[in-house]
Amino acid sequence: MKARQLSELVFDDLYFYMFMYALFMALYLILFYKSYWGIFDRMFFSVINEVGGAFCVWLLWYRQSLKPEFGWSFIFTDLALVTGLIIARQIPIVKLESAKVGDVRQRVDGISEFDTFLFVVSVGYVIVEMLSMATIGFVLLNRAENHASAFSEHGILRAFVSSFRFLLIMVLFYKKVVLNRNWSLMDIFCSVFLLIGVLTSGAKAAILSFVFIYFMVSYPLIHSNQIKKIKISPMLALVLGSFPILVLMISVRTNAVTALQQVYVRLLASGDIFLLGYYDDVMNYIKETSFFRYAFYPGWGSVLKNLGFTIQAPRPLGAYIFEYYTKATMGGGPNARHNYLGLYFFGFYGSILYSFIIGLIIGYVRNSFKSVNALKSSYFIYFFFLILAYYMPYMIDDLNLFANSIFWTNLFFCLSFVVAKIIHSVMKAIVYAKSPARYQMD
Repeated sequence: MKARQLSELVFDDLYFYMFMYALFMALYLILFYKSYWGIFDRMFFSVINEVGGAFCVWLLWYRQSLKPEFGWSFIFTDLALVTGLIIARQIPIVKLESAKVGDVRQRVDGISEFDTFLFVVSVGYVIVEMLSMATIGFVLLNRAENHASAFSEHGILRAFVSSFRFLLIMVLFYKKVVLNRNWSLMDIFCSVFLLIGVLTSGAKAAILSFVFIYFMVSYPLIHSNQIKKIKISPMLALVLGSFPILVLMISVRTNAVTALQQVYVRLLASGDIFLLGYYDDVMNYIKETSFFRYAFYPGWGSVLKNLGFTIQAPRPLGAYIFEYYTKATMGGGPNARHNYLGLYFFGFYGSILYSFIIGLIIGYVRNSFKSVNALKSSYFIYFFFLILAYYMPYMIDDLNLFANSIFWTNLFFCLSFVVAKIIHSVMKAIVYAKSPARYQMD
């Protein structure tokens, strides 16, 4: 069942399908209640995707198109995921504090290492965003492209842009929330430039990255009652909620009602891999054989391939499904959710174990991060585990997307950290040479 068929079906009996979707929404919000920290947590977004997946699997069953094995596999893998998340809460967390750091709000005399790091990330982002605008243009204004297809021939550039965009948002919010310091003129300039880059990216949910990252930066402080809970006014919530509709209105030149209908269908179809892929013929059409290569090629494989190693890149499972229906070998496809990916690579029982393991990993990493004392941890430790915790839910949505995101973001984060360390060390040496008596070691 394709998106157009789904749209025609749900609008033929709109209230019935809305009621069923609401039932699944209530069920999954209860099942994952302790796993997401609020509606602005990235994990909440993954739970919404889980709701769409459950709705699509139910729809196949309702229309008598679902093989029992696939239906039971979906149920047991989701239960295994929830079980893993629950058990993870019982495992003692790792302490992420650094006893040598002290209160990170205390600034050293002059420019701190964090200020240097912020400068490196800011300059890096402005450079790659300008390069992206010169190469790709403004995707929002291009009716022939979307945020994914526009970078089809520029994968490395996309990795640079998305990683530095994430890093800059994270660092700016850390400075404001954790360090409790005002933004400089350069910070404000970068924020405006960042907003322009995000708004013109063509991604319907791009603006939510600001909200998700702000929430993650703040949450350990909220959890420890060091700052108040985030409160969003109804007007701001309305603006954030209407952004996907506005993007559709601009990018496809449609009216608000049609755009709202498309957003509604997209929510229902977030489990499109089940609508399209829960068939034996489709499953047999997929040719990937190595889970290890599928999981670890993104990032590492690209680097090794560019260094001259001969490595066969795996195709996303969604790309095979897209090819099955369209006969096109180039293009995207639905995200390979944990239920589907586990069933394909490990079979019925192996998929249950796989979902349990990723639930355990996600829960443990996120539980460890939320308990960190942000004021007694170095910014490197805080950022490194924040990145891990933020991207963990991607393992539920698409392992390939998770591996790519976590690799490139951490790579550019570590490289920026090393460059900042070198620059700051040189600055210290110069200052010390000029005035050793006044110089204080950081």
